[in-house]
Amino acid sequence: GMYRTWRGESKVKEVGVATVCWTLNQIILGAIYYISDHSVNYDNTLFIYWYFIGLVSLVVIRFSIRLLLNKYRAKGGNQRHV
Repeated sequence: GMYRTWRGESKVKEVGVATVCWTLNQIILGAIYYISDHSVNYDNTLFIYWYFIGLVSLVVIRFSIRLLLNKYRAKGGNQRHV
């Protein structure tokens, strides 16, 4: 899942897991929208934009937080001692 420690893991693996989770989330929401009584009809391009903008935002935010944490750890903070 997404909510675990990513320390020492590759960025490619993190992006892959984020993509799978976001895609599954969108499929579930799309299915709920499809089977529900939706009185508002949205254009399909809106869902496509939402998917890609959301995915890019998710990846950018996660990498930004990871970069900040790495800088903080380089200065001696948030160290894990075994």
